[in-house]
Amino acid sequence: MAAAFFNRLADPANAEGISAGTEPGLRVHPEVLTVMQEVASIWVERNLRS
Repeated sequence: MAAAFFNRLADPANAEGISAGTEPGLRVHPEVLTVMQEVASIWVERNLRS
């Protein structure tokens, strides 16, 4: 999940997360995507209040 967040937020011209565990899968697990969407929603809400 950390690598997916990093790659979403990092400038790909400057950095890329290449490790996602000892045995990375070919895709992100659907439950992880759900959690990432929830975290993103919370982040947006908190930053809109600032």
